[in-house]
Amino acid sequence: MLKYASPIPVVALLLLICSCRGTDRSAQEVRTLAADSVYEVRVYATQGSGYGFAVYRQGLKVIDQPHIPVVQYLQAFATEMDAGRVAELVKRKLEENSTVSLQELDSLGITYR
Repeated sequence: MLKYASPIPVVALLLLICSCRGTDRSAQEVRTLAADSVYEVRVYATQGSGYGFAVYRQGLKVIDQPHIPVVQYLQAFATEMDAGRVAELVKRKLEENSTVSLQELDSLGITYR
């Protein structure tokens, strides 16, 4: 029987790193990205202009990310593609029990202030 490491410490750390204050967003989710692991990511349009994403595990939302993680300011993703790329990075980091860095955002070409 395989044992899996609990993702709770990583999720807690990501939530601390992410400046995730409540924002209104559209109830309509823009896109659900392929679920090739125990995690599923969904990109959505925020109520203002921009995009965010959510990460689910076994149907339960474990991360709601309406802003670009790691950066100092609360800023939504400029494009659906940017949100999707970072969502996939966060999913991979959860699987690896790791965190996202500014250098990784830069390497993905994510624009932020």
